[in-house]
Amino acid sequence: MPDIFISYAREDFALAKVLADSFTSNGWSVWWDRQIKAGSNYRKVISQNLDAAKHVIVLWTKNSITSDFVIDEASAAMETGKLVPILIGSIRPPYGFRGCHCITWDERNEVGEEKMKELLPHLTPAINNLDLNYRSEIDENFPPDFASKNKYSVSDTVADDIYSRPKIWHCIFCGWRCEEEYNDYKCKECKSIRPFVGGSATMMPCEKCKHYSLACASYCEWCGEKFED
Repeated sequence: MPDIFISYAREDFALAKVLADSFTSNGWSVWWDRQIKAGSNYRKVISQNLDAAKHVIVLWTKNSITSDFVIDEASAAMETGKLVPILIGSIRPPYGFRGCHCITWDERNEVGEEKMKELLPHLTPAINNLDLNYRSEIDENFPPDFASKNKYSVSDTVADDIYSRPKIWHCIFCGWRCEEEYNDYKCKECKSIRPFVGGSATMMPCEKCKHYSLACASYCEWCGEKFED
Protein backbone atom coordinates (compact mmCIF):
# COMPACT_ATOMS: atom_id res chain seq x y z
CA MET A 1 0.00 0.00 0.00
CA PRO A 2 1.66 3.26 -1.08
CA ASP A 3 1.66 6.27 1.20
CA ILE A 4 1.47 8.66 -1.75
CA PHE A 5 -0.06 8.49 -5.23
CA ILE A 6 1.09 11.30 -7.54
CA SER A 7 -1.27 12.39 -10.29
CA TYR A 8 0.24 14.65 -12.94
CA ALA A 9 0.30 15.49 -16.65
CA ARG A 10 3.02 13.93 -18.76
CA GLU A 11 4.41 17.38 -19.56
CA ASP A 12 5.09 17.87 -15.85
CA PHE A 13 7.22 14.76 -15.46
CA ALA A 14 10.22 16.70 -14.12
CA LEU A 15 8.28 18.16 -11.20
CA ALA A 16 6.54 14.86 -10.43
CA LYS A 17 9.90 13.08 -10.34
CA VAL A 18 11.46 15.63 -8.00
CA LEU A 19 8.46 15.33 -5.67
CA ALA A 20 8.52 11.52 -5.77
CA ASP A 21 12.27 11.51 -5.05
CA SER A 22 11.77 13.89 -2.11
CA PHE A 23 9.30 11.51 -0.51
CA THR A 24 11.20 8.28 -1.16
CA SER A 25 14.45 9.77 0.14
CA ASN A 26 12.66 10.36 3.43
CA GLY A 27 11.34 6.83 3.71
CA TRP A 28 7.80 7.18 2.34
CA SER A 29 6.41 4.88 -0.32
CA VAL A 30 5.32 6.61 -3.50
CA TRP A 31 3.44 5.32 -6.52
CA TRP A 32 3.30 7.08 -9.86
CA ASP A 33 2.82 5.82 -13.39
CA ARG A 34 6.54 5.41 -14.10
CA GLN A 35 6.29 2.22 -12.05
CA ILE A 36 3.89 0.53 -14.46
CA LYS A 37 5.61 -2.51 -15.96
CA ALA A 38 5.59 -3.16 -19.69
CA GLY A 39 2.68 -5.37 -20.71
CA SER A 40 0.59 -4.49 -17.65
CA ASN A 41 -3.01 -3.33 -17.90
CA TYR A 42 -2.18 0.24 -17.00
CA ARG A 43 -5.77 1.27 -16.23
CA LYS A 44 -6.11 -1.60 -13.76
CA VAL A 45 -2.73 -0.89 -12.14
CA ILE A 46 -3.52 2.81 -11.78
CA SER A 47 -6.93 2.05 -10.29
CA GLN A 48 -5.50 -0.42 -7.77
CA ASN A 49 -2.86 2.00 -6.54
CA LEU A 50 -5.25 4.93 -6.52
CA ASP A 51 -7.58 2.96 -4.26
CA ALA A 52 -4.76 1.73 -2.01
CA ALA A 53 -2.89 5.01 -1.51
CA LYS A 54 -3.35 6.93 1.72
CA HIS A 55 -3.10 10.29 -0.04
CA VAL A 56 -3.40 11.37 -3.66
CA ILE A 57 -1.34 14.41 -4.56
CA VAL A 58 -2.64 16.10 -7.70
CA LEU A 59 -0.34 18.57 -9.42
CA TRP A 60 -2.64 21.12 -11.02
CA THR A 61 -0.73 22.85 -13.81
CA LYS A 62 -1.62 24.49 -17.11
CA ASN A 63 -1.17 21.02 -18.60
CA SER A 64 -3.07 18.88 -16.10
CA ILE A 65 -6.20 21.03 -15.80
CA THR A 66 -7.20 19.78 -19.26
CA SER A 67 -6.03 16.18 -18.78
CA ASP A 68 -8.89 13.68 -18.62
CA PHE A 69 -6.68 11.19 -16.77
CA VAL A 70 -5.66 13.66 -14.05
CA ILE A 71 -9.21 14.95 -13.63
CA ASP A 72 -10.53 11.38 -13.30
CA GLU A 73 -7.89 10.53 -10.69
CA ALA A 74 -8.60 13.75 -8.79
CA SER A 75 -12.33 13.00 -8.82
CA ALA A 76 -11.77 9.53 -7.38
CA ALA A 77 -9.46 10.94 -4.71
CA MET A 78 -11.94 13.65 -3.74
CA GLU A 79 -14.74 11.09 -3.37
CA THR A 80 -12.65 9.07 -0.90
CA GLY A 81 -11.26 12.04 1.02
CA LYS A 82 -7.67 11.47 -0.15
CA LEU A 83 -7.23 14.50 -2.39
CA VAL A 84 -4.28 16.81 -1.69
CA PRO A 85 -4.23 19.34 -4.55
CA ILE A 86 -1.20 21.48 -5.32
CA LEU A 87 -1.71 24.47 -7.58
CA ILE A 88 1.37 25.25 -9.67
CA GLY A 89 1.64 28.85 -10.80
CA SER A 90 -1.12 31.38 -11.40
CA ILE A 91 -3.86 29.12 -12.74
CA ARG A 92 -7.24 27.92 -11.51
CA PRO A 93 -8.19 24.27 -10.95
CA PRO A 94 -10.70 22.77 -13.39
CA TYR A 95 -14.43 23.07 -12.72
CA GLY A 96 -15.54 20.76 -9.95
CA PHE A 97 -12.39 21.40 -7.89
CA ARG A 98 -12.44 25.15 -7.37
CA GLY A 99 -14.07 24.80 -3.98
CA CYS A 100 -11.16 22.71 -2.70
CA HIS A 101 -8.41 24.33 -0.70
CA CYS A 102 -5.15 24.06 -2.64
CA ILE A 103 -1.53 24.32 -1.62
CA THR A 104 0.08 26.86 -3.95
CA TRP A 105 3.60 26.47 -5.35
CA ASP A 106 5.59 28.43 -7.91
CA GLU A 107 6.38 26.98 -11.34
CA ARG A 108 9.96 25.95 -10.64
CA ASN A 109 10.64 22.22 -10.99
CA GLU A 110 12.10 21.95 -7.52
CA VAL A 111 10.78 20.84 -4.15
CA GLY A 112 12.79 22.45 -1.42
CA GLU A 113 12.46 22.50 2.34
CA GLU A 114 9.88 25.29 2.44
CA LYS A 115 7.56 23.51 0.02
CA MET A 116 7.80 20.27 1.95
CA LYS A 117 7.10 22.09 5.22
CA GLU A 118 3.93 23.44 3.66
CA LEU A 119 2.88 20.05 2.32
CA LEU A 120 3.70 17.68 5.18
CA PRO A 121 1.03 18.83 7.67
CA HIS A 122 -1.59 17.60 5.18
CA LEU A 123 0.01 14.16 4.98
CA THR A 124 1.85 13.19 8.14
CA PRO A 125 -1.02 11.83 10.31
CA ALA A 126 -2.23 9.28 7.77
CA ILE A 127 1.25 8.34 6.60
CA ASN A 128 2.17 7.45 10.15
CA ASN A 129 -1.02 5.41 10.54
CA LEU A 130 -2.45 7.76 13.17
CA ASP A 131 -6.14 6.97 13.03
CA LEU A 132 -6.68 9.96 15.30
CA ASN A 133 -7.10 12.09 12.18
CA TYR A 134 -10.02 9.97 10.98
CA ARG A 135 -12.03 9.60 14.18
CA SER A 136 -15.47 11.18 14.14
CA GLU A 137 -16.06 10.58 17.84
CA ILE A 138 -13.90 11.82 20.69
CA ASP A 139 -11.94 9.19 22.61
CA GLU A 140 -11.16 10.71 25.99
CA ASN A 141 -8.47 8.09 26.64
CA PHE A 142 -6.37 9.07 23.62
CA PRO A 143 -3.67 10.17 23.84
CA PRO A 144 -3.26 9.38 27.55
CA ASP A 145 -0.29 11.65 28.30
CA PHE A 146 -1.29 14.86 26.54
CA ALA A 147 -2.76 16.52 29.62
CA SER A 148 0.57 16.43 31.43
CA LYS A 149 2.43 18.25 28.65
CA ASN A 150 3.09 21.96 28.61
CA LYS A 151 0.72 23.51 26.10
CA TYR A 152 3.53 25.35 24.33
CA SER A 153 5.93 22.44 23.98
CA VAL A 154 6.08 19.86 21.22
CA SER A 155 8.15 16.69 21.59
CA ASP A 156 9.32 14.69 18.62
CA THR A 157 7.26 11.68 19.68
CA VAL A 158 3.89 13.40 19.79
CA ALA A 159 4.26 16.11 17.16
CA ASP A 160 2.24 14.23 14.54
CA ASP A 161 -0.61 13.72 17.01
CA ILE A 162 -0.59 17.38 18.03
CA TYR A 163 -0.89 18.60 14.43
CA SER A 164 -3.60 16.11 13.45
CA ARG A 165 -6.99 17.54 12.53
CA PRO A 166 -10.43 15.97 13.10
CA LYS A 167 -12.55 14.76 10.21
CA ILE A 168 -15.75 15.97 11.85
CA TRP A 169 -14.84 19.30 13.37
CA HIS A 170 -15.91 22.36 15.32
CA CYS A 171 -15.15 25.93 14.28
CA ILE A 172 -12.33 27.22 16.48
CA PHE A 173 -13.85 30.71 16.45
CA CYS A 174 -17.54 30.12 17.23
CA GLY A 175 -17.83 26.42 18.16
CA TRP A 176 -20.22 25.48 15.32
CA ARG A 177 -20.10 21.73 14.52
CA CYS A 178 -19.60 20.71 10.90
CA GLU A 179 -20.98 17.31 9.92
CA GLU A 180 -19.27 17.42 6.51
CA GLU A 181 -15.84 15.80 6.44
CA TYR A 182 -13.16 18.50 6.18
CA ASN A 183 -15.18 20.89 3.95
CA ASP A 184 -12.05 23.07 3.68
CA TYR A 185 -12.60 24.01 7.35
CA LYS A 186 -14.84 26.93 6.36
CA CYS A 187 -17.45 27.65 9.02
CA LYS A 188 -20.98 28.09 7.68
CA GLU A 189 -22.00 29.88 10.85
CA CYS A 190 -19.42 32.66 11.24
CA LYS A 191 -17.82 32.29 7.75
CA SER A 192 -14.32 32.01 9.22
CA ILE A 193 -11.73 29.63 7.78
CA ARG A 194 -9.41 27.65 10.03
CA PRO A 195 -5.79 28.56 9.19
CA PHE A 196 -3.71 25.78 7.65
CA VAL A 197 -0.46 25.63 9.57
CA GLY A 198 2.66 23.53 9.81
CA GLY A 199 4.90 22.17 12.50
CA SER A 200 5.91 25.60 13.85
CA ALA A 201 2.42 26.53 15.03
CA THR A 202 1.65 26.94 18.72
CA MET A 203 -0.93 24.40 19.87
CA MET A 204 -2.82 23.95 23.13
CA PRO A 205 -4.65 20.94 24.60
CA CYS A 206 -8.33 20.74 25.47
CA GLU A 207 -8.90 19.84 29.11
CA LYS A 208 -12.04 17.91 28.17
CA CYS A 209 -10.93 15.69 25.27
CA LYS A 210 -7.11 16.09 25.53
CA HIS A 211 -6.72 16.78 21.80
CA TYR A 212 -4.83 19.81 20.50
CA SER A 213 -6.13 22.91 18.72
CA LEU A 214 -4.44 26.08 17.50
CA ALA A 215 -3.47 28.43 20.33
CA CYS A 216 -5.60 31.16 18.76
CA ALA A 217 -8.74 28.99 19.08
CA SER A 218 -11.69 30.02 21.22
CA TYR A 219 -13.20 26.54 20.93
CA CYS A 220 -11.71 23.03 20.69
CA GLU A 221 -11.98 21.86 17.09
CA TRP A 222 -12.39 18.26 18.29
CA CYS A 223 -15.18 18.45 20.88
CA GLY A 224 -16.39 22.06 20.70
CA GLU A 225 -15.48 22.88 24.31
CA LYS A 226 -15.08 26.63 24.87
CA PHE A 227 -11.61 27.59 26.08
CA GLU A 228 -11.19 29.91 29.02
CA ASP A 229 -9.99 33.40 28.12
